Amino acid sequence: MKKKSDQARGRPQPAPGKSKGATKSPARKTSRREVALLVGLTVLLGVVLVPRLGSGSAVPSELYGRWTTDDARYAGRALVITDSTIAFYNGPDPISVHRIRRTHSEPGAFGGVQHDVEYRSDGGSQLLSIVYEGSPTETIRLKNQPGMEWTKAGSGLD
Repeated sequence: MKKKSDQARGRPQPAPGKSKGATKSPARKTSRREVALLVGLTVLLGVVLVPRLGSGSAVPSELYGRWTTDDARYAGRALVITDSTIAFYNGPDPISVHRIRRTHSEPGAFGGVQHDVEYRSDGGSQLLSIVYEGSPTETIRLKNQPGMEWTKAGSGLD
């Protein structure tokens, strides 16, 4: 009795030069459009995320300015934030001015945005968590003193 060949049984035959046991998987070609899209997304993510990483993190512009409070315990005191420094004032002169290393922002309490500001102080790092509320007036609260409201009193040293 003669055996029927694979071809006679209707089974697919391996490509020439391939072993009989090898199976051919459908090849998927990546189109130029997909490659361009992938490259574009990579560049976009790099442009958006890289400035936020490491020591180059930008201070959010809504924090810029001179902040004061009506709390009598802090009369004459102010907090001044610029694009690269944070200064604590007691009267007309700063008590201390510190270089901001980086910031991190996320949704915060009171419906605001919490900005964690890391700055250099006495050779080490300090972290000040500030919750920014933009309306009806620009105010901030320090996370460790949520009951005290600081309002923007100017654009900086004015």
